[in-house]
Amino acid sequence: MISRHESYTPSEVLRVLVSGGTFVTQQVGSRDLEELNRALGAPPQIYCQWNLAAATDELEQAGFEVLDGREELLPGAFIDIGAVALYLRITPWQISDFDLAGYDDKLRALHAVMESGTPLKVKSHRFLVTARSP
Repeated sequence: MISRHESYTPSEVLRVLVSGGTFVTQQVGSRDLEELNRALGAPPQIYCQWNLAAATDELEQAGFEVLDGREELLPGAFIDIGAVALYLRITPWQISDFDLAGYDDKLRALHAVMESGTPLKVKSHRFLVTARSP
């Protein structure tokens, strides 16, 4: 069974897998693009601390044998404010109270920085877990 960027319940995954079945999941961690929130003076993302250790612990508690786990903070950058605004409009979980008017001053300040040739450097938080049912 494969799950990519989707929530799952370890006990339900275990219930539907055949004995010895494999579960592979790639997840977005809770530190995803935290630099964007800081740059706009927004609170951190609201969901729990979601990372490789938390996912591994949940799977093991459900009875899985974790075979592999990898976690990365992958570099990226926003180079224009339009991309930032669009991203925040299509990902409402990043900054839950985001709207253009409410963040106008912060967006304009970030735009000025970007216009001077300095991109907003960010890190995408991703992790992968492979586990086997008993």
